Amino acid sequence: MMTTTTMMMMRSCLGGGLPVAVMFCLNVVAAVMVSLVKVAMNGGMNPLVIVTLQQLTAAVFLAPIAFFKERKAAYRSKMIQGCDPPTFLRFFK
Repeated sequence: MMTTTTMMMMRSCLGGGLPVAVMFCLNVVAAVMVSLVKVAMNGGMNPLVIVTLQQLTAAVFLAPIAFFKERKAAYRSKMIQGCDPPTFLRFFK
């Protein structure tokens, strides 16, 4: 987790252009992915395999983020309602 000091230093280095820098990085990643897909398609790979691998990669990267973020929100909403948390959340306390 970034501290306030780190975020202030990043803002001062980029002159408030942090959103622009992040967008640039995302565009570079997208361009690399398109290039890799083009090379794979020219090499004879099945399009269904490429789509499956892309979806699998996205799920592997996003699942932990979603799990830990939603776990706290789900626990809070259950506590507000006065119910016990779901069984699978009991294992991760």
